[in-house]
Amino acid sequence: MGWIDTGVRRLIYVTAIALTAAGLATGVGVLESANIFGVLYFFFCWFPVVVVHELGHAIAAEIVGWRTWVFHAAPFAIRLRPFSIRIVGNMEGPDVGGFVLALPRTVAADTWQRQAWFTVGGPIASWVMAAACFAYAWRPQVEADWVDQLAAASGFYSLAAALLSSWPNRASRPNDAAILVDIWQKKAASGAPLSGFWQARYLWTFGVPQTLIEDWMTEACDAPPTQRHIDFILFTRLLDCLARRDEAGVRAQAAALAARSPGSPENAVAQGFVAAWYDADIARADDHLVKVPSSLPDDDILAVKKLALATIFRLTGETEAAEKCADSAQLHAWNRWRFRGSQMDSLAKLAMTRRLPAPLA
Repeated sequence: MGWIDTGVRRLIYVTAIALTAAGLATGVGVLESANIFGVLYFFFCWFPVVVVHELGHAIAAEIVGWRTWVFHAAPFAIRLRPFSIRIVGNMEGPDVGGFVLALPRTVAADTWQRQAWFTVGGPIASWVMAAACFAYAWRPQVEADWVDQLAAASGFYSLAAALLSSWPNRASRPNDAAILVDIWQKKAASGAPLSGFWQARYLWTFGVPQTLIEDWMTEACDAPPTQRHIDFILFTRLLDCLARRDEAGVRAQAAALAARSPGSPENAVAQGFVAAWYDADIARADDHLVKVPSSLPDDDILAVKKLALATIFRLTGETEAAEKCADSAQLHAWNRWRFRGSQMDSLAKLAMTRRLPAPLA
């Protein structure tokens, strides 16, 4: 039945394009008015449509007892804890031009039902906005003005967004409907308390310090069940210290990795990084970094290796090679997290701008 799914998706694409064109045609009359607000809204009216869609996710998250950490509607990203607003462009979220990062506040709240309600919040908001806009624009016995034109245009745009997010699509990344299908098929929580490991790293990449993560995540991280989880958490905490420019913390986490997991790639890259980044000990850094495999499931390990190599090349005066390593670290960050401006992205830039330690004689 794959041909039916393909046909429906193509029909939705065509319909969405037609609705967008209808929105443009409906709102173009506003350009003839002298109302500057109306003219500006005409050119940027996709933005409030995206905001409403993402607000649907955020409101649903709060209703089911989850916490919203990041709210993104291109080109703005709002991090709520700690609060910050950044212009980052399209962060390649699963929705059209935006996404919401929300996570359970407690283990009990980490259920597939709540995850499903959080997921459908966006499409529901888009359908409601479309209906409200059309109801206002086409209300009876009222002579249409530029506000009605913009309301109708917004209705067409919101209807297009609703359609695009309401039928499963995995062309690049799963949309809301595809995520909902996965949730329904699994009918399981995301893995709490084991999900705390991965969610703690996910929050880190958006700049949320590990000291602010939920208690249940901290408890999960403090009692890792396997060696793989121990390595992952210690490395996440090393990354957290590095992002906060906490040299003592980075050294402490590297020492913990050496003590608890001496043969792991996390330990090898941690020791090589400390030797290069802080100690300028090129020989010792090379001895450790050569032990890091060229292919790993955790791209952050390879990115940190590239940061260490960039430092080594800067120490030896090979600026072009250092820039290539820093660019490679940014590429790893992009492949892993799919947006510009992640913590790893910032560290890659820092690798080329920070003041180098004095090299060992």
